[in-house]
Amino acid sequence: MTWTGTAVIPSSFVTDRQDVHALVIAIADAWITYALTNGIVKGLVLKRWHTLPEDLSGEGPAVYLSEITERITHDMQTRTTVFEGAVAYFDVLSDPQETDDRVNAFADYMRDIFTANAQTLPYGMFEQYQAGDEPPLHEGTTPFAHFVIRWRFTVQGGYR
Repeated sequence: MTWTGTAVIPSSFVTDRQDVHALVIAIADAWITYALTNGIVKGLVLKRWHTLPEDLSGEGPAVYLSEITERITHDMQTRTTVFEGAVAYFDVLSDPQETDDRVNAFADYMRDIFTANAQTLPYGMFEQYQAGDEPPLHEGTTPFAHFVIRWRFTVQGGYR
């Protein structure tokens, strides 16, 4: 059997994924600028990456963004999309006490930054829902501390 209808093309498209990605980048960049200009912890963050760089040598301390996943559900005339991702901090473990200070500063300040930005995108809820140490990353024999903040952005709306 062949379908004879016409596919519907919306008159406008939403950019939820692009918007939340831009927000997470803006949060990471704002944190880096704030930390550097206010001397939060010396050498806290030097770079920001869209993804974990393939070569870590000479890159830490740094922040990277994880991939974004989407979970979409439909209920009557409502579509709910839950985007999830992470912002991660990595740092060379050359001085564990110094590294621990930087990781803790990153965790504390990012928690407040995420809370302050919960409704920055006015049509959804943006939240940090988990944070913690992950197994260390390695570049050759060099271990890197690896702290990951997981976030979620939930958008609910009618069919547009």
